[in-house]
Amino acid sequence: MNISNRAGFMARNSLLVVVLSCILLIMNACGSDSSDGGVVVYSDHSAFNFDAANTEVASEIAASTMSFFPIYAELSQTVITVFGIVEPMYSPFNLSAILCVSGIAIMYWYDNDLSRDFSAGDSASLQLTDCDLMNGTGDTVSGSIDIAFSTVDESQPGFSSTHAATVDLTIGSATDAKGFVSMFSGSVDTADGINYSSAYKAADTNDQTLTITENGVDYLTLGCFSVTTTYDLLGLLNDRTVDLSFSGVINATDKILSLDGGSTVSVLIGIYESGAQRLLSTSVPNCASTGTSHDIADSDGSYLDMEMLGGNVVQLVTYDRNHDQTFSIVTTWEQLTN
Repeated sequence: MNISNRAGFMARNSLLVVVLSCILLIMNACGSDSSDGGVVVYSDHSAFNFDAANTEVASEIAASTMSFFPIYAELSQTVITVFGIVEPMYSPFNLSAILCVSGIAIMYWYDNDLSRDFSAGDSASLQLTDCDLMNGTGDTVSGSIDIAFSTVDESQPGFSSTHAATVDLTIGSATDAKGFVSMFSGSVDTADGINYSSAYKAADTNDQTLTITENGVDYLTLGCFSVTTTYDLLGLLNDRTVDLSFSGVINATDKILSLDGGSTVSVLIGIYESGAQRLLSTSVPNCASTGTSHDIADSDGSYLDMEMLGGNVVQLVTYDRNHDQTFSIVTTWEQLTN
């Protein structure tokens, strides 16, 4: 019985209200240990408490979420780079030879103020069709990225901009495809035109989330996220080198975990080389857009570290609330994302 039906049912029978209230008080006092794969199940959502049984599942969820942002960093920075070296009168631009081993990538530049220059108010749409990205992973991407620039400062040699992004991409093969749909805000900054930093942030609103589907079925939602990236422009565009830090709250079928933004992960040609990502068994911050507008009382304080050992090898280590190690296993990034 769902929450709304339960409320209506109890309202019609005052005796049952008293009886059920007493039962609930007893359960809360003793603690409910009903579980599903190591996750304590409550009526609306539950903490993803980490143990040996669910370590790889939790890591797969995190890896699928993390894998979107290096691709977005590469694609969005390519759009900004094109804005800086061409004029809108030549739009649309065929970027297939730049972005794709095979497939199609077309970019449209909308010069909304007719200035014939990159300026605030301009927008772009990058359309991808079966684009096999030149990032060494064999990722095939279809869909669109729409970017609307709210500020642009091209003070040489520096550059900064802010934008709103709307993303609808499918990444993977026909038999193993993940869909990424999102709206968020972004910023790009450089002091010298070489070393860049970017940030992608989602406000705590229902429209600013990253929803991921797996073969057409809803898989998870990431909300209240803040992802920062640093890279040098030649490294990003030539060998896809980028450092990333992730934070945000994941709701995977009402099971909640968080990406702790305290660490940095380094990616080189699609290979996760170094760094770590910590997963928390609760919502940090509290995030209404993922259904966690209040604390999750059933978190046992456990957490999980994904340690990148180089060459896409990943060590997964779980800890209890006292920081004592409880489980460890070595796997690969490919096993977590495929």
